[in-house]
Amino acid sequence: MKIILTIWAMFLFWSSLSASIIHSSSLALAKTSWTTQVKQANICDLVISLQADTLIVCADNAALLTTITNTPDVTYQWTRNGVDIPNSNVSFYYAATTGDYACQISDGTCTKTSETVSIVVKEVIEVGIIQEGPGRLSTSNVTAGAYYWYMNGQLMEDQDHFPTDYQVCCSGSYHLVVEQEGCFGMSNIIVLVAEEPNPTSLAQRQLSKVIKISPNPVTNQTHFTLSHPANGPYQLEVLDLRGNSCLKMSGIKNKPVLRQSLDFTHLPAATYFLKIQLGKLVGRKMMVKY
Repeated sequence: MKIILTIWAMFLFWSSLSASIIHSSSLALAKTSWTTQVKQANICDLVISLQADTLIVCADNAALLTTITNTPDVTYQWTRNGVDIPNSNVSFYYAATTGDYACQISDGTCTKTSETVSIVVKEVIEVGIIQEGPGRLSTSNVTAGAYYWYMNGQLMEDQDHFPTDYQVCCSGSYHLVVEQEGCFGMSNIIVLVAEEPNPTSLAQRQLSKVIKISPNPVTNQTHFTLSHPANGPYQLEVLDLRGNSCLKMSGIKNKPVLRQSLDFTHLPAATYFLKIQLGKLVGRKMMVKY
């Protein structure tokens, strides 16, 4: 009888121990499974990289930054020097200011930020030209790699690419373009009227002196007055800086003073030359329309 009780007690002990081991194993497996699921849920598999078409930009230009991602269903936020750029929420950005740029993407559950791209925007190239003598132009910018002189918007061919000064040939509007490390700068415009070497040049200068235009600058309407003793057929013409004719009129001067009204309403704001030919005499006057 004692033997039977002992065996029964041992059976109950081993059954209880097995149940405890099975329960503990189940709890461990459940905990491991939950931990794995949490870790998998926190994994962010978004991928983003940046490309720039250039890293150094001339003034008034921009570098194009584009993104490459492993999914199209994301939102974008561009940053410069770690600060969000307002209204920059597409897959590309034009960087026109020096700084460190990056892009952050999000799919609603996780967020990924790209590497940083550094963009350098060069300063504006300052160029100025002055008239140093009769028909001679020069610039104080002597650090450029190349110099290109223009007359009436056309590149002058009678030059090498390194003159800091230029001897003009004739009347026209002149400016200079310089190149420095792949960037360009444009100077101010100087308008020159060359003297015409002929016997009537003195009379022509005198004719120009007696031309009056009022108002000048002009907005829409202005008045032309010429006080000169010479009479006869005349032709009056308004030219732009390229020499194109913008306004013409003609008639016969038979009084000491010639008066005409000029309508500039249809002309754009710019600098113009008024030219009048009275017989063999020619007079000129510069005009500006606002």
